[in-house]
Amino acid sequence: MSVEIDPGQGLSVVAALQLQAFLLVFARITAMLYLFPIFGSNQVPAYFKAGLATAITLCVTIAHPPLGEVLPWWSFLFQVAVQAFVGVVIGYVAFVVFMAILLFGQIVDIEMGFALANVIDPVNNIQQSLIGQFQNLLAFMFFLSIDGHHRLILVMSQSFDLLPIGHAFHFTNNVGLLLIAIFGAIFTTALQLAFPMIGAMLLTDLTLGLLSRLIPQMNVFVVGFPIKLGLGLYVLVYLGGGFNYIYPDMFDRSYAGLLELTKQLGRP
Repeated sequence: MSVEIDPGQGLSVVAALQLQAFLLVFARITAMLYLFPIFGSNQVPAYFKAGLATAITLCVTIAHPPLGEVLPWWSFLFQVAVQAFVGVVIGYVAFVVFMAILLFGQIVDIEMGFALANVIDPVNNIQQSLIGQFQNLLAFMFFLSIDGHHRLILVMSQSFDLLPIGHAFHFTNNVGLLLIAIFGAIFTTALQLAFPMIGAMLLTDLTLGLLSRLIPQMNVFVVGFPIKLGLGLYVLVYLGGGFNYIYPDMFDRSYAGLLELTKQLGRP
């Protein structure tokens, strides 16, 4: 998109175009950054987030063409709200994969009997179950080890190619279906990850139920808790070898979903 400026307009129009483009890009990137994994953590200082958002905005603004015309103030404020909304949608969807991992940990805790033992998550500043907290931190380690934070910054930049500033987004049926599929994947992925644990605990409960019939004197509740705890930890350790392949694949699908969502928002 080229910008045509009359010679008599001077540099003020160019400065206004660049300033409006910078602020619109800044609105989207800030909204995404405050919801993205790692970057949106409460443990990350606010001034670091603001500085990182400013640096990314400068790079994106330089790499992309400015607006075609100076927007009136009411239209400009509307565009700021639009860009912030798009950033919130993209940023929230990026966190879906970690919500699935957290749900997987909560299901495991329920099966193992840790449902009442909660700890404070320092990343999200919320209460989480023990295994859920462990799996969440493990996922963050995988995320950083495969340069997932760099991929997210790249997704930020690519979102402006698929949905440039100043262009209206279109919330069509395809966008709604895509969002439903993305959020439905939370429960599907969590159940797929927790299925071996659910199966192992189900077999354990059936075995303990048969033992209680054969040996009525045995206190199943006292004996069953350490058995389920030990078996659950064994299954969790056994599954740990597959996380090296499962979590990176989940992140890759999350990036693809983000780009597809941005493309659908920009498609009429």
